[in-house]
Amino acid sequence: MTEKDKILAVFGARLKQIREKKGISLREMELEGELDRHILSKIENGKTNLTLYSMKKICKVLNITFEELFSGFKE
Repeated sequence: MTEKDKILAVFGARLKQIREKKGISLREMELEGELDRHILSKIENGKTNLTLYSMKKICKVLNITFEELFSGFKE
């Protein structure tokens, strides 16, 4: 596993943890954030990267800051 793969996997797991803790489904994320749920699933599973703009939309739907998204983030 490459370093990039590890970072994507850790970030995706963190995102999924926050989303599930808040009780928000991928479908809700899609509707409220105008983000494709299939892409969100790939992000959560560490299969694809995302843009800062997508991160901003995700944070808005989850009602969190960038800092909260990355808190506890460990490679």
